[in-house]
Amino acid sequence: MQSRQQRQVLSLPCASISFNFLLSISPACSSSYKSSDFHVITANTTRAGGNLSRLDVDLSILALNNGFSGTGLQFELASLDYSQNSTWFLKANTFEQDANGGLIASKEGAQIDYEMKTALRVGEEKDLNVYTVAFEGTPSLLGYSAFPEDYEDKPIFDGVLIHYRTTPGGGFTTADQGKNLVHEVGHCRHWVGLFHPFQGSCDDLDDGGDMVDDTPPELEPTGGCPVSNPPKTCPGENQPSSIFNYMSYTFDACKNPFTPGQITRLRSQLDMFRGIEI
Repeated sequence: MQSRQQRQVLSLPCASISFNFLLSISPACSSSYKSSDFHVITANTTRAGGNLSRLDVDLSILALNNGFSGTGLQFELASLDYSQNSTWFLKANTFEQDANGGLIASKEGAQIDYEMKTALRVGEEKDLNVYTVAFEGTPSLLGYSAFPEDYEDKPIFDGVLIHYRTTPGGGFTTADQGKNLVHEVGHCRHWVGLFHPFQGSCDDLDDGGDMVDDTPPELEPTGGCPVSNPPKTCPGENQPSSIFNYMSYTFDACKNPFTPGQITRLRSQLDMFRGIEI
C-alpha cells in the first residue's frame, strides 16, 4: 500500500480532502492534499477486457456527485491508473456462486483481492479507493467492499470494487447509469456506513434494522422497479417501501435520493470511522 508521501501534491480549493475521488466537504479551510487513484483493472486493451476510458471515469464521478448531492459530499478525480492483469480482472472477488445461484465466500478470490489491493491501494482511512473488475463466475454481483469499522485492523481491504460494466453506459442490463457506485460507496459494508432498507428483514427490528427511522423496514430485497406493485413493508409500517432509494436492490432507473435519516447516519459514520466531519 502506498503512502500519501509517495503521491503527487495537488493544490485544491477550500474544503477538499484527498480520496481516490477527492472528497470535497464544505465548509472548511483551504489546504494542499496529496492525490490517490481510481484503479481500472483490465484483461487487455479492449472495452470488453475492462479498458475504461477517461470519459467513463468522469461520468462515474458525475453519477457519484448526483447521488450524493445534498449530503455534504462531492467528489473530484485526483488521479487514475490502469493495471493489465487478467487474474485480478476476472478473479478478484471475495464471493463465488454456489449450486443454487447464491453467493458464498471464496478463499481463492479473497486472496487475489488482497494481492491486488496490496499492490494498488493508496492512502489512509480518508482515501476512497475504487477498483473496476469483471467478477467472473458471479454474474449477479455488481460490487462489494469492506466495513468502515474494519479499517483500523484491516486497512488494506478498505475500498470499493464494482463491475466495470456498471459505469454509465457500460452495458450491464438494468445497472449502467453509474448508480451502483453510489450504492456501494453508501453501503455500511462499504464506504459511508449505510445498510440496506431490508437489513435484518422483519426479525431484526429490535436491533434497529438499518438504523434509520425514515426508511421503512422491509421483509426482503426489492428487485426490478415495481412502481405499480411495490413490495410490502414489515407489519405495522405505514410508509411505502424504499424502491426508489439508493440502498435498495432496484434497477438503476428506480434509484434516487438518500433520505434525511440516511444523510444523518452517513455523516455520523464518516466522523466515527474515517475522521471526516461534515
